[in-house]
Amino acid sequence: MTFLLVLVSMGLLSQNLPKKNIGTDDFASWKTIDGTKISNNGKIVAYELNPQRGDGVLIVKYLESKGEDTIPRGYDAGFSPESDYLVFKIRQPLDSIREAKIKDVEKDKMPKDSLGIFIFRNRELVKFPNLKSYSIPEENGGWIAFLTEQEKAKEEQEKSNAGKDTSEKEKDGKDDKKEKSGTLVLYDIKTGDTLQYRDVPDFYYSKRGTSIAFIQESGDSLKTTRISVFEPGTQKSTEIFYDSGFSKQISMDDAGGQFAFLYSKDTAEQKAYRLFYGTLTNGLAAQSISGETKGMPVGWFVSEHRLPNFSKDGTRLFFGTAKLSKTEPKDTLPDEEKVEVDVWNWRDEELQPQQKADLDKEKKRNYLAVFHIRENKFVQLGDPIIRDVQTTMEGNGQYALGKNILPYRRASSWTGDRKADYYLVDLKSGIKRKMVEGIEDAWISPKGSFVVWYNPADSSYYSRSTNIESQSVNQLTKKIPVVFCDELNDMPASPRPYGIAGWSDEDRSVYIYDRFDIWKVDPTAMKVPMNVTRSFGRRNQVRLRYIKLDPKEEFINTEEVNIISSFDERSKASGFFDVDFKSFKEPNLLLAEDKRFGIPLKAKDFDKVVFTRESYSEFPDLWASDLKFDKPKKLSDANPQQKLYNWTFANLVKWTSFNGENLEGILYMPENFNPRRKYPVVVYYYERNSDNLFKHYIPSPSRSVINYPFYTSNGYLVFVPDIIYRTGYPGQSAYDAVVRA
Repeated sequence: MTFLLVLVSMGLLSQNLPKKNIGTDDFASWKTIDGTKISNNGKIVAYELNPQRGDGVLIVKYLESKGEDTIPRGYDAGFSPESDYLVFKIRQPLDSIREAKIKDVEKDKMPKDSLGIFIFRNRELVKFPNLKSYSIPEENGGWIAFLTEQEKAKEEQEKSNAGKDTSEKEKDGKDDKKEKSGTLVLYDIKTGDTLQYRDVPDFYYSKRGTSIAFIQESGDSLKTTRISVFEPGTQKSTEIFYDSGFSKQISMDDAGGQFAFLYSKDTAEQKAYRLFYGTLTNGLAAQSISGETKGMPVGWFVSEHRLPNFSKDGTRLFFGTAKLSKTEPKDTLPDEEKVEVDVWNWRDEELQPQQKADLDKEKKRNYLAVFHIRENKFVQLGDPIIRDVQTTMEGNGQYALGKNILPYRRASSWTGDRKADYYLVDLKSGIKRKMVEGIEDAWISPKGSFVVWYNPADSSYYSRSTNIESQSVNQLTKKIPVVFCDELNDMPASPRPYGIAGWSDEDRSVYIYDRFDIWKVDPTAMKVPMNVTRSFGRRNQVRLRYIKLDPKEEFINTEEVNIISSFDERSKASGFFDVDFKSFKEPNLLLAEDKRFGIPLKAKDFDKVVFTRESYSEFPDLWASDLKFDKPKKLSDANPQQKLYNWTFANLVKWTSFNGENLEGILYMPENFNPRRKYPVVVYYYERNSDNLFKHYIPSPSRSVINYPFYTSNGYLVFVPDIIYRTGYPGQSAYDAVVRA
């Protein structure tokens, strides 16, 4: 009994100990949660726990047993399709990397990552050193494919260096390509067996896990390319291409039965590539697309800067084309005699800093093209005018949406808008039809039946059918008595629209946001718009937004109850509702708290989600729940040391500005605030910030903003008022808001 009393008194004493003030030396101990993943069966969650400086850990959390495993320095994790293992990268210790940098170690000799495979059935951790990259499929994940750094064989190294002095070895660039190659390792997760292929610069794992295609290169002065496909089901490797030359950008269709890659015999730095295509049924790559292909613009070739990709059904092959860049001629001046200048002309369409920032991107600029496999037909889709082309139905659709920004690019440097002309692009013919011009936002429906856009001139949404016989433009929101653009906009620019939630199946309806609610709108404008959320949001000043739980979703499933997020503009509380998009009943409350919730991440095959919950005093740790959100369970405790420090408390403050505007702001105070004493006050203002009342801030350095927990912990009050700006009077607007508070 005496011992128990002593323990109790010690516990009470520790609770009454004064909390520490946060110092700059404490910043590094605060951690963040990154890279959260949930297994397809919804039973395991993996996440990174990373300090601001130092080595992080990968946490594997078992939701049913509540146990966990910790893997030092693990990151970039992915679950197998069957949820039976976790694959990830393992960094080298930060001290080792730092020491190598201090010693000015060459980049290719820096400490390399390892590959980690954690097998759940026996909790076995398998490691492979010197990792370059890895890949797992979306289905049938019995094999893992990864590329490792490849050391030159000793005999090959001696032969290569024989008869060379140091200067010759430094100048010899013949092995540059080979240094980019690695050893492809194929790992059987059930048996632990491996297959290895040397001199592999590139590989591709089909999404269904049926095929792994890879390139092998050999030779020095004359390169030889071999391309093979390994089929995990039969464990056989088939050679599909062999020739002298260079290959890159290998790809396969989802089923793993078709392949494509780029190939060139050119030895020049700027190579003219051909696109080769074939099937595993035929066994060899027999068909190619090049600058001579019918329909290819004169002087154009297949671009090496875009990975070929197949449509969802495998009947189309998309890739990039461009003019072949000219190799710069060698000059006779040494580097110290050269002068570099930037020349800008007032007629340039972009400012010089923007041109410099985009230089590398523009050098790699290419334009979308498609090869129709069954018809054996090439069609050019993009061009230097319509540079961006967005396909539909994962490449299966008839139409794409093209975008031309050139007429508005120069003016955008002073207007700040993103206007463009939008075109309907026919994938079968390449014919382009202008749908709307001078608009910032336009969307094509999932099946390509309609193009929808927002017009800031009258704050309305419009649509136009992609049917070539239809020329009419439909005004969709004219009869709806609410505003569909930012009601609180105070910038000297047109207010942005709230956006589109999605479409119903077969493009029958489009769901459009206003400030608070979701509207079901007929894209033909024949039916009366309906408020899906029954104006619940506007009546209660709560913003409601649809949550896309399936990242591959094309249409909103109106046959099921869907989850929407909520944000109360008055209290700043957040939560979740479910809503029936078909019955038009009021949303049903699932969870609402004086907290801030992150977007839930759902397991693919199970109704289990993981999400973050935070407030000014609560770090955004991970929580797990079913889709009812009735009994969320906390999964992580990233920063338990926070309870040792004098933290911050936040209050929502309201007042009226000198200009008569009702304003809000946040007053951050120390956790040990004493109303009897005076405190120095820091006022930090910029725009509106009160919606962040429940946002959590960790102690960290910043180049532009102050850190609220650091200042309040050290005896300051921090006031963050909202500013409503009047065009042309930013200073006066700030004065009217701040001084009046």
